[in-house]
This record gives sequence, structure tokens and C-alpha cells, in this order.
Amino acid sequence: MRNLRRILSSLTLVVTVLLGAAISGASATRLEIGNHERGFRITFQPFEIIDSAVPMQPVRCTVLMEGVFTERTFTKTAALQIGNVTRARVTNHPCTAGDAWVYNGTEAGGLANSLPWGVHYAVFGGMLPNITSVSVRIVRMAFRLQPTGLAACDFTASETTVPANGFFSLISGGGGVRLFETFSFEPGVSIPQTGPMMCSLFSVRLRATESAFSIGGLEHPRMTLI
Repeated sequence: MRNLRRILSSLTLVVTVLLGAAISGASATRLEIGNHERGFRITFQPFEIIDSAVPMQPVRCTVLMEGVFTERTFTKTAALQIGNVTRARVTNHPCTAGDAWVYNGTEAGGLANSLPWGVHYAVFGGMLPNITSVSVRIVRMAFRLQPTGLAACDFTASETTVPANGFFSLISGGGGVRLFETFSFEPGVSIPQTGPMMCSLFSVRLRATESAFSIGGLEHPRMTLI
């Protein structure tokens, strides 16, 4: 009987600890990003732009994006701006199956500067406290695209048309810490094109998962629920 009481007492303690941890995680209202002030750097190899006029011939480029998170901690509030992309460029010209240029004020063709691009929180994936992803929307992202054999067209991901949707994938770092693993664009979102001739009849989709991603020089920066 004494042994049974001890076992029941131990089980009660374990359940209490686990329940407390679950409640604590579930009640967390903010996310904290380690080394946020040192900025992030993402290199896409390749960054694929799929033109609906030639969907089987995506233009593949290497694209560098750098930016900052504006706050170390932020609430899980949809549409809240949490950062900016402050620098972006295509690092190889021509790209495969065509070419592309960022509206950054410095690339060929005298394209205007659309930077900074706003990064807005959308939603998290998974169950608290073990979230598996954080989705964001990037607005004001602007490119010029010219698939081989076609006219050059522009596209802008904006709040008034369609933002560029992406997500950070997270893995466990132990002790309630989540680690950033990758950043990817959602390939199902169609962004309208503008420009001469028949550009407005077509749209583009982005398909890219980074091959080099860091925040503050850390390959796998941390995110914590608080």
C-alpha cells in the first residue's frame, strides 16, 4: 500500500509539472528572437520565378536578401510589422532561362528603389509551446522579370494586391527554445504583373528555400516563447 501511494504521488507530481509547462507555453503571448539587432541574411540558390505565360520554364537566379527585425520581442498579432528587408539583389546575370532585376535603385536599367520591404507576422504553425513555423508576409517586394524570348514585365508584392508569403521553419533546440532552420516562400501565391504589351494578363509565383540563412551570424538563431 505504501509503495502504491508513493507511485501515485510521483505520478501526480510528474503530471503537475507537465501540465504546468503546457499551460505556461500555451499562455505565452510573445515571441523573442535572439540576436535580432544584428540582422538576418538569406541567400536563395536558386530563387525561382514562375511566369504563368511559361509555367514550365521558371527563371532561376541567385538572390541575396538582408534585413533587420525591428523588435527583439513581439506579440503574435496578425499583420504586425516585425522587420524590414533593407537590401536585396540578384547576384548572377543572366539567370537561367531568362533574367531578373530587383527594384533596388542600383541594378541595371535605372530601376527605382522599392526598399525597404516590410516583413509582417501572419501566423504560427504547430501547437504551443512546440511551434514548427512562423509565417510572414513581405510587402513592397518588386522585381522586373524577363523570361527568354518574352518581354520584360514587373511585379510588386504589396498590401493592396498580393503580398509575398513565406515562412520560417523551426526545430527544437531544447529547454523550450526553437531554432530557425530555413526560410521558404509559399509557391501557391500568384502575384500580378504589370508593364507593356500583355504583361497584365499574367502573374508570377515564387518558389525558393534558402541555402544559407543566418541571424546575427548564427546559422540556427533561436526563438523563445515568453
